[in-house]
Amino acid sequence: MVESNFIKINSILTEVKAKIDAHQEFKNEYNKELAFDFDFLTFFKIGENKVSEILAYFINPNNSHGQGDIFLSLFIEQFYNGKKELILSNPKIVCEQIILNNRRIDLYVKLKNFTIAIENKIWAEDQPNQLDDYSVFLEKDTNSNYLLLYLTPFGSKPSEYSISKEKYDKLFAEKKINIISHKNDTLNLIDKWIIACKADKVTFFLKGFRNHMKQKISPSNTLNMSIKLHHLILQNENEINHLIRGRNQLEKIVEQKLNKIVKVIKSQDNTIPSSFILNEMGIFKYENRLVYKKSISLNNNVIWIQIYKKGIHLYFNQYVEKDSNPLFREHSEKNIIQEEKIEYDIEIEYIVNKFGSLINDTVLIFEKFNK
Repeated sequence: MVESNFIKINSILTEVKAKIDAHQEFKNEYNKELAFDFDFLTFFKIGENKVSEILAYFINPNNSHGQGDIFLSLFIEQFYNGKKELILSNPKIVCEQIILNNRRIDLYVKLKNFTIAIENKIWAEDQPNQLDDYSVFLEKDTNSNYLLLYLTPFGSKPSEYSISKEKYDKLFAEKKINIISHKNDTLNLIDKWIIACKADKVTFFLKGFRNHMKQKISPSNTLNMSIKLHHLILQNENEINHLIRGRNQLEKIVEQKLNKIVKVIKSQDNTIPSSFILNEMGIFKYENRLVYKKSISLNNNVIWIQIYKKGIHLYFNQYVEKDSNPLFREHSEKNIIQEEKIEYDIEIEYIVNKFGSLINDTVLIFEKFNK
């Protein structure tokens, strides 16, 4: 019985591979004419800050897109759920609005009679009391006349690390905070902008930007592979369940490996110059990841080094905290690891040593900047 199940599972995987290969052959055949994967924005570094900058550019009626306040009007229509009519003339639109404790609100849209603030979370984690601090600032700055939007790829809720559940529920009931997503809200907004735009070259950019965001958030298949795979699952439910159980077991093994790695890392003494501050967080859950990370900071500039489990794989990653000096961010982001997959059979000792070397490399990034 076990052997027959294994043969059937192997047969299913062979069929899946054949469908994927056929899909790839189709792409190869028509790629010259359709350029399925072309995205001109890959030539530029489009991180969270740049996405906020692009949105801010189009929202501002005075910018060179030449479309007046139509983009701002559609932005308000998309996100504002209040009853009073908003005054759109002379808006103040700022990226990284500096508030208390040197925090920065990603996108700040201040109208004459209302303010909308957006915290844009694509890849970064919540910071301690982040949304709580934003709400305190907005209460004072707008005389309680605001909406704080928490923007993530799929509409995830903010962690209680950022704002308590009680505070969030209170603000939500008062229509002062809401959760939105790039997948639905941002892409839908850009679609409206594309329809409303009268300038071809602006429309061309918006379409490219929409494609870039869609691919980053939810990569799609050229052929609708998901429908074919759904039929395959329905026809082989028992064997697929065996595969799912096997995958779940593997995921637990990888999680246990991460716990062992972190235990060894915590037992070691990372020696760095005394002028630097070394902090750690984790293991904690963030969206679909289990994360452990350490930060190195100097003069309010911070770089995080992290190892995390996503699915059945472990990854290394570094990122610069967005409240760091913009010149430091620009210098550092050229020299850090965006995401590096750790092969399954790599020994724990090697992974621990690599994590330590990333800490040393990070110190060097600081030292080169400060020369």
